[in-house]
Amino acid sequence: MDVECPSCHALHWDAERLVKSSATNPKFGTCCKSGNVQLPMLQKPPVELERLFDGRDHDSRHFLENIRSYNAAFAFVSLGLKVQPHNNPELPKTGPRQFKIKRELWHAMGSLLPEVGKNPVYAQLYIVAPETALEQRLANNAQHSGGTGLNQTVMQTISDCLSRNN
Repeated sequence: MDVECPSCHALHWDAERLVKSSATNPKFGTCCKSGNVQLPMLQKPPVELERLFDGRDHDSRHFLENIRSYNAAFAFVSLGLKVQPHNNPELPKTGPRQFKIKRELWHAMGSLLPEVGKNPVYAQLYIVAPETALEQRLANNAQHSGGTGLNQTVMQTISDCLSRNN
């Protein structure tokens, strides 16, 4: 990505240019439609979330090292995939985890209430008391981060920010 959109300054590959543009005057349709779409600047995040992203203390470093797990802990739905490399030669056997989506994408979204005898997950955790939801998210993710689980202080920070700002 080394070609900048002259309108919004987003980076693109040269092959993404619109057909009716040139290398000296590139135009792109995937970012701002050549200046026709203008988005407001992002609001500054809450101070507590900014601190989690700065990497300066133990909690912040733990958050950044496990950011995908924290994201999953607060997700509303799950995206499932049955990997069958012997049936799909396009899936790499080494390197970064990736997969190609063909045709339709579905999210695994269960009922709003958990099944009898099962703990709440995903969206179900947003309709219980915040303290209960936090405890359950920690329990649901106890295997993450090398078996030590996610950091309770970090989870509380994220939970509090979500409650205050949404």
